[in-house]
Amino acid sequence: QSKTTIETTAMACMFHDIGKILLPKEFINLRPKDMSPEQLEMYKKHPELGLQVVEASRAINNSVKQIIIQHHEAYDGTGFPFEKKGNKILTLANIVCLADDFVHIMIDDKLQPTDALRKILTDKVGVKRYNTILVEKFINVFVDPEKIHKEIALPTNSRIVGQRKVS
Repeated sequence: QSKTTIETTAMACMFHDIGKILLPKEFINLRPKDMSPEQLEMYKKHPELGLQVVEASRAINNSVKQIIIQHHEAYDGTGFPFEKKGNKILTLANIVCLADDFVHIMIDDKLQPTDALRKILTDKVGVKRYNTILVEKFINVFVDPEKIHKEIALPTNSRIVGQRKVS
C-alpha cells in the first residue's frame, strides 16, 4: 500500500463519525438498534453532517471526505445515506464500514475479535454489506481461512474464502 493510501485510511478512521457531534447529546451512547424510527432517520444523516464539518478544512483531502460520507454505504446497496452499491462505493469506505461494524460487534456483544468475526460471517444478510475480497483479507488477519471455511457455512453466492465442499 502507498503511504498516501495508509494516511488517507487512518485519517478517515479518525474522522468517519465526526458528524455525530452535530446530533443531539442523547445519541452519544445510543446504538442504532435501540433507536426509534425518528432517531434512526436523524442518525442516518451523520455522514452528511460529517462532510459539512470537514468541508472547509484544507488539512482533510477529498478522499477522506468521500470516505466520511460513504462509511455507512453497504456493498449490497442497503447502506446510507445514498444506498450506493458495489463498485460505486470507495473500497476504503467499505474497509472503514467493515472495521466500524467489527468494533461495534466486539463492544456491544462483549466478544473477542475471532468471535466478532465469526458473528459477521454467520450473519447471512449482514456479510453481504461488504466487498467479499475485503472480507477475505479481513479473515486472513485473524485465522487460517481454511479453518473458517470448514467451521462456517458461507452463503452459496459468496466468494469469501472460495467455495469448496466440506467433507
